[in-house]
Amino acid sequence: MSIRLIAAVVLVCGVLAGANLDRLVVQLPAFQRLGASNWAIYSRRADLGHGLLFYPVIAIGAFLLSIVAFFVARADPFAHRALVPLGVTIVLELVGLLLTTQAAPHMFRLRRAAEDDHPLFARSLRGFHRWSIFRGLFQIAAFLSSVWALSVA
Repeated sequence: MSIRLIAAVVLVCGVLAGANLDRLVVQLPAFQRLGASNWAIYSRRADLGHGLLFYPVIAIGAFLLSIVAFFVARADPFAHRALVPLGVTIVLELVGLLLTTQAAPHMFRLRRAAEDDHPLFARSLRGFHRWSIFRGLFQIAAFLSSVWALSVA
């Protein structure tokens, strides 16, 4: 049971890490070149559309699943070696969620912005990008830590 739960943690953390890698390596550099207005148009349709459900479900789901896996592993004498990496995963995910509280306001600001508020778009892109780098690194590290947990379970 513990190994299956830890594998599920790896899967969900992997989806989140992949989304972060795509955003950090592909999307944000492209929007830096295309401009903040294009980023705002895209973000209103993507992040403030289906992304409003997708990203929180994956991030919060990974965090909660990791907590469950940790407690199940505590009760499993064969999975005790996974406790440290699972604990690290939980901490990294928590920090990622806390950093999201800093990135999200920059995105949510786009909801109420006028279609031609280019200075606000530029400030929001800079703020979202800055916080997304840190958040993404923690969420990618959580995935690596979850792989570590699976490898020792």
